Amino acid sequence: LGAALLTGQGLEKDLPRAVKLFRRAAEQNHAGAMCNLGVLHAQGLGVEKNQEMAKSFYERSVELGDPNGFFNLALVYAQGRDKDFGKAAALARGAHLRGHQQAEELLESLP
Repeated sequence: LGAALLTGQGLEKDLPRAVKLFRRAAEQNHAGAMCNLGVLHAQGLGVEKNQEMAKSFYERSVELGDPNGFFNLALVYAQGRDKDFGKAAALARGAHLRGHQQAEELLESLP
């Protein structure tokens, strides 16, 4: 429901309600909701733009095994302020092992 409210796909777009639903789900350890909150913080959509908060949500989603969390955290280490290509590669491999479609491409692009 949160994703539908975020995108407006099938429902009227309602960003504040989507954020509220993602937060509620994250409080119940829903890995996908944590990853979505990370994306929202990274882009400043409906919440304060905050890269550290985004990274924190990605880390929590990785702890719960979310493929998108692995991928997004890999991007943080590949492209962010604190580059660490070793961590980026390890996380991209984790995303790939969990079926993330773009992870292999990210792995190939890392130095």
